Amino acid sequence: MPQIRVMMNKNPSAQCLILTNLFLQPYSYKFGTVQREATMVIEWLKVMVDPDVREQFVQTDEEIWTAALAEYPGFLGKDVWISPDNLAEVILIVRWSSFAAWDAIPPAELEQIEARFREAMGDTYEIVGSARYQVRKFMRQ
Repeated sequence: MPQIRVMMNKNPSAQCLILTNLFLQPYSYKFGTVQREATMVIEWLKVMVDPDVREQFVQTDEEIWTAALAEYPGFLGKDVWISPDNLAEVILIVRWSSFAAWDAIPPAELEQIEARFREAMGDTYEIVGSARYQVRKFMRQ
């Protein structure tokens, strides 16, 4: 669990608390109406998988990729989305504390993890899309 540090804004007209998590990513709470939660980043991957091995893909991904990524600081978790309408499509959502934490993983280690995964799954999948996002969530009170 990240540590939270609270600092009062010195400008009383702003009526704002500045909160900083362990990774020094600020977020704020504005008294009254809108709250902006902590920023995290998302690694989004779209994978096409042989439908006959989709469940094996999901399980092997958990055993190899998720287990390996969980060893790195900044890894917050991972979701796997499967489509009931397209049995070949799998979406992977990986949550990171920051781009810096994500980018700190040595490329050689990523290549080794992928080689283990490819050995287990063969040529039954292809990554067809990827993107990076920052999460900013605003909640109305």
